[in-house]
Amino acid sequence: MATGTGGRDDGYAWAVGQGLFRARWVGAVAMAGGVVWVTAAGTLRPLELPLADLLQKSLPRRAATRVAAVLIDERALAALGRWPWSRGRLAELVQRTRAAGAAALVLDILLVEPAGGDDVLQTALAAGPAALVCTLSEEPSRWLLPAPSLRSAATVGHGAVELDHDGVARRLASTKQAEGLAVPALALVAARLVEPSLPVSVGVALVPAFRSPPDTIPRIGAAELLAGKAHPTLTGRVVFIGVSGLGIGDRVVTPVTRGPAPDPGVLVHAAATESLLVGDILHPLPPLLAGLLALLLTLAAMAAFRLGGWLRVCTDVALVLSPTLGALLALHLAGTLVPAITLTATALLLVGSVQLRTGLRAGQVAERTLGLLGAALGRGVPDTERSLAGQLELAEALALEAARRRVASEMSAGVLAHELKTPLTSVRGLAQMVRDLELSPEERRRAAQLLVHEADRLGAMIERLTELERLAQHPFEKHAQRVDLSLLVESRVATLASGYGRRIQLELTPGLEVMGDPRLLEAVFDNLIGNAFKFSPPDSEVVVRATSEGRQAILAVRDHGVGIPPGEQEAIFGRFFRGSSAKGREGMGLGLALVREVVTWHGGWVGVTSRQGEGSTFTVTLPLAEGRTRGEDPGRR
Repeated sequence: MATGTGGRDDGYAWAVGQGLFRARWVGAVAMAGGVVWVTAAGTLRPLELPLADLLQKSLPRRAATRVAAVLIDERALAALGRWPWSRGRLAELVQRTRAAGAAALVLDILLVEPAGGDDVLQTALAAGPAALVCTLSEEPSRWLLPAPSLRSAATVGHGAVELDHDGVARRLASTKQAEGLAVPALALVAARLVEPSLPVSVGVALVPAFRSPPDTIPRIGAAELLAGKAHPTLTGRVVFIGVSGLGIGDRVVTPVTRGPAPDPGVLVHAAATESLLVGDILHPLPPLLAGLLALLLTLAAMAAFRLGGWLRVCTDVALVLSPTLGALLALHLAGTLVPAITLTATALLLVGSVQLRTGLRAGQVAERTLGLLGAALGRGVPDTERSLAGQLELAEALALEAARRRVASEMSAGVLAHELKTPLTSVRGLAQMVRDLELSPEERRRAAQLLVHEADRLGAMIERLTELERLAQHPFEKHAQRVDLSLLVESRVATLASGYGRRIQLELTPGLEVMGDPRLLEAVFDNLIGNAFKFSPPDSEVVVRATSEGRQAILAVRDHGVGIPPGEQEAIFGRFFRGSSAKGREGMGLGLALVREVVTWHGGWVGVTSRQGEGSTFTVTLPLAEGRTRGEDPGRR
């Protein structure tokens, strides 16, 4: 009767599959959550910034169209006197700038203390849209604002830039607050002089793209402007007036700064204003979206786990490079700053973990394969052979075994041809003799008997070969049923002892049950008993034992015959092999081959122990059905 384990196995496989599915999703979500936390906390920001700068430098440059600058440079200081200049001269510079057609004016010079000429400068500033710079003192934190009279004539903006750990200014604070006063950034104030609708967001970091870098801002020296030199590029623009002379004025390094020298702060504010006016502001990718990208990377890595060969390598490379390439595209197409290093680290971690899992899995498969193949060679795989040298030694043995089996297969084909040729030749010769010769009735009867004998021999050989080849097309799970091995052995012992007229001593444990094919198991037993009778004296006794050991049924057949030489004890299980003790006895060398292949098909093992002149013991081990004998005391397990 066939067992009903298929449903349980399918249910178990489904449960395992669901467990793995859930585990992978949990891992993917955990990876995404980790990226969200790392991005929000800025853990990898020191590594992200250099790559972001490199990508930002790849943005195409564009000429500034909305801003310009009037610089108090070394030439102006040499021609008009050292710094600081009087308020009257600054007022003249403001007036000349307005006269050149400036749409708005930003005086990026800190004028905290009241001084003579403030009234003239106030009048010049009040003549049109204007802005003045202020700053925060470090200790204590308080505003350093322009003098009150000047402050009434212009809008005030803070000139602080946010420096990262490497001293690079990549962003501006939209507003800063101290002493109960919130002051917008100077670049934002300057942009609003010509674009009043430009919103002011409190406490937001503004990240200018600097497509018009500070060193490309149109400029004119203060000395030239005061000397009456025309400069048409000032017309219609927001013009920044500031100091660029060496040793005075602030200097700032931006992501797009070229060369060893920092850019003058006034040009940095002008470039930031240009970015605001043309809408060229960069936006960092929100942490949640970064986590979503990490989730997609994780799912892609899981899918790539099923690939192999060059396709797997190409997929892994694509996974590792995709964050950087994606960050480049996002920056150029949408002005978005993607945390490429964080996502690349995620991809490397995923690829590395998948490769490690593949390696461990391959190692387990290789170890299991070595064990199985080592067992096939009749040797185990001890710990010493798990080393590289041991595995190479076993691999060499396996290669030699494969070569030996290939040669044996070729020899078996030759032996098969020879074995088939012999009875066919006999049949042909006898048939020709009956056809061509004048035979007496007695001779014709004898020839007919010989023809029948050779035909029977040929038929038996073909039947055995058919049984051997049929096993490969005979799925065990489909044809196996519960077999009472004890009853089968007891029945066959009685039949064979009567048929051969020989004594068989039986030692039997009742209730041994195995899964298998009873017809094939009978063939195994009949072959072993037949060989025991064939290779032992007629008056000797054959001993048959059927018992259990752990979860295995043990069937042993012992004779008191001539024995088998040590060098032949493994070879006798090969097809068409006939040992030295078989000389002069009938046989085709297929019986023990059938025994081994049938036992192997049942998931068991067969072997022989023998000493020449003392007899042989053939032992068959088969798995017990459900791991126990029927009616066995559970305490005996």
